[in-house]
Amino acid sequence: MTENTAQTILPGTAEKIRYHRAGDFRILSESLGELASRHPSLTLGCLGTSVLDRPLPIVTIGKNPQSRGILFLGGIHPTDQITPAVLLRFLAEYAEALESGKRMYNMQMSYLFEHRTIHVVPMLNPDGYELRRHGNPEEVVRSRLLKQNGGDNFHAWRANARGVDLWRNFTDGPDRVSDDEPVCPQGTAGLSPESEPETAAVCNYLRIMDEIGAVLSLHTLDGSIRAFSDDVYPPRSRTVLRLLSRMTGCTPAALPQPPDEIGGSLTDWFIRETGKPAFECGCLTDENLRPDDPEAYRTVYAAFREALFSAPLLI
Repeated sequence: MTENTAQTILPGTAEKIRYHRAGDFRILSESLGELASRHPSLTLGCLGTSVLDRPLPIVTIGKNPQSRGILFLGGIHPTDQITPAVLLRFLAEYAEALESGKRMYNMQMSYLFEHRTIHVVPMLNPDGYELRRHGNPEEVVRSRLLKQNGGDNFHAWRANARGVDLWRNFTDGPDRVSDDEPVCPQGTAGLSPESEPETAAVCNYLRIMDEIGAVLSLHTLDGSIRAFSDDVYPPRSRTVLRLLSRMTGCTPAALPQPPDEIGGSLTDWFIRETGKPAFECGCLTDENLRPDDPEAYRTVYAAFREALFSAPLLI
């Protein structure tokens, strides 16, 4: 590996948090370090490492790590410049409201901090984001990635550094393939569930952290929200789904989800593995928003703000 791939989560150096640049892994790392240095309520850690040894940042906020928790996850597809910024903005606003004694949506932040722990993974696929933004694949994977992508323009790249779409790598799905070298920037589902270090890191964390009672996975999809996998029906899922739909404007998907539409996502894995609720939200409720527009995070955050602050107390 070259020197710049063995990155660490950087200490705070930024005078101003650049939310609209959170799709740049280095800037996201600096911003997370800066937030953690400003706000002692935030605990910055590392979930694991990517294919190219980049750290997978995770931030927790809550007084008691053993209290009931929820996981927010974003940054799976590099074409999505929105969800890392939305989650970064949420962390900053929560910490500031907590320290100033503010209420959010008629809820005292000190109560939320006391009784729930929120776990935030703002970017699960740092290699993919760096590849899309900067091109120039690392020498160790260069020839393979150029073949998979069909050229040296990675603007449409949605996979990790092994050409796997992480969103489809958590469970077995109908589109599981055995060919690990497709000529396609969309990526494959991988050779097997959890074959990638990024997905394995999330799954292992959730296996260890039994206190986490729900997962909210953010994507730049079509403004739908779903909560079911096969015929598994976690308690309270329907009620929470209805509340999240009202808060965000996302349209509930058909329930239960047909087996041929199960795509191997974290939502599917968490429901199958734990029997607890998980929700997948498509942020693009406005047809004029584009997932690669970094400024669109402002509109999306405004739409999801209430849900992010309220979801922890719904579980």
